[in-house]
Amino acid sequence: MSHDVPQEPTALSQRQLLAIPYLTASPTFTEAAEKLGVSRKTIYRWLNDPDFRQAYERQREETAALATSEIRALMLKAAVVLAERLESDDPEERARASRDVMTYGLKVADSEANRRVVERLNRIISNVEEEDRYHARNPHVPHTRNPNSRRH
Repeated sequence: MSHDVPQEPTALSQRQLLAIPYLTASPTFTEAAEKLGVSRKTIYRWLNDPDFRQAYERQREETAALATSEIRALMLKAAVVLAERLESDDPEERARASRDVMTYGLKVADSEANRRVVERLNRIISNVEEEDRYHARNPHVPHTRNPNSRRH
């Protein structure tokens, strides 16, 4: 077979095919090698094989894409739940949600982007608290909270 023609992924041994998920999931090649019962040298030798490297990188990209997708979905769910809690008619629930945001803000306010998110959440909390104080003074005025909120 010519060296110019790439081999099909089936050209990988069964052992190499089994190794790819371990390499993708393990924090280190050493740990993957131990789980597979091979030496680190074997892992590095396999990684020098273009076919193995391609299959490994494809698996890594697919795993990263799946993880990114799941993280985005979880972030969206968390944002929806937090918004519902902040819009709750229960003042204790709103206070707990506010504390959660403040605690989170203290933990992640390292980067500029995180600071902006925390500041925005704090403005929302402040607006909700201001609205609560207004309605406490003016009980005859109806609340303008989202009527579609599931938490009433």
